[in-house]
Amino acid sequence: MILPKSPAQLAGLKVGDRLIRVNELETDQMLLDELLNYIRKSIGPLYLYYQTR
Repeated sequence: MILPKSPAQLAGLKVGDRLIRVNELETDQMLLDELLNYIRKSIGPLYLYYQTR
């Protein structure tokens, strides 16, 4: 789910897109909880790399 007017929607993410990397961290082997903790603890800008559906 992409919430309306959320940073994800404003960045162009769509349902079904696949997150590949956050900053320099590869996400393909991460559990969702691990990824969310990384994002929440990050300081500064996050660079999201994703593959469109």
